[in-house]
Formats: sequence, C-alpha cells, structure tokens
Amino acid sequence: MISTHSGRSYSTRSHQIDGKYRVDFVMRCAGCGHEGSIHMDPNCAPALIVKKFVRLGWAANERNEKGCYCPACMKSEKPQMPVQAEMPKGPTLDQMKRIAEHVRGAFEPDAGHYLDGATDHTVGDKLGLPWGWVRQVREMLGYEIKIDPEVKAIRDELAALADMCIALERRLNALERKRAA
Repeated sequence: MISTHSGRSYSTRSHQIDGKYRVDFVMRCAGCGHEGSIHMDPNCAPALIVKKFVRLGWAANERNEKGCYCPACMKSEKPQMPVQAEMPKGPTLDQMKRIAEHVRGAFEPDAGHYLDGATDHTVGDKLGLPWGWVRQVREMLGYEIKIDPEVKAIRDELAALADMCIALERRLNALERKRAA
C-alpha cells in the first residue's frame, strides 16, 4: 500500500513517547535548512498538513520541497527563493499513457466506478501526477463515474448489515421456538 504522504514536500517522522508511537510531519526550509514539525493524525489529508504549516507562517508547496520556506526566511528582506518552473498545462504523451494504463486496470467501465476504493486522487498520488490529469485521461477513455466509490462502499456495508439482521432474527426466532416447546 502506498502512503498518501509519499512524494510530498514534507516527510513523516515516527518516534516513541512513553512507550507509544507518535507520527510527526516535518518540513525543511529550502532557504536555511530549518526543520519545522507538527503533530497531526497520520491519516489526515496531505492538503491539511500543508495548510497547518501555512498557518504557522511557512510558505509551503504540497509536492515541491524546494518551494517551502520557514517563517524566518519569509520575513527576511531577500528570501533565498529559487525561481520555480511553471507547472505544465497538461500531461505529456508518456504521462497520458501511464495514466491510461493504470486507469484501465483500476476502473470498471460498465459499472462506472473504480475498483478497490481507488479514485482519481489515489491514482494521481500513486503516479505522482495531478489528479485533474487523471480525470482528464479517464474522461478521454470514455470512463464515466456513475457510482461514487464512497456511496458504493456504504451501500455495500448496509446490505451486509441487513443480511446480518435477517440472520440474527432467524436465530432469535429459532431460539424462542425451542424454548417455548
């Protein structure tokens, strides 16, 4: 399983406190090398981690560690910020092929949903590409999302619970008949 935090501008650091493990998120300043850390739930979205660093005064780029600067560098007269290349407007042909190959293996076109809880976002994270590009290629392939994966998962859980309720009711009725006899 690929972590949702891999390929980000921050890293995770696990350490033990009083016998319990704790995960912190660490961002390194591209200007001075200072490290800032925050503690958040390891399952939280990467965008929330970046927002927390921004609230603490960091200039933070979610995927480019060279675009992250600590509050001290941000306050200096001339921050040592390198000129960043502009993000390409769309995927290259090679990237489109990689996305298409992955989407074909992870999407059920007849049913209109991804398999195994995958989404445009998770495919983009796995390939290290923007999820908007994944959506664009998926739509070019003619794969339309007809069923939201989260809604499908909840409906599947409800169906399983309904089956369990029916089975429990049958066991209860059998037990009551047995004790009444």
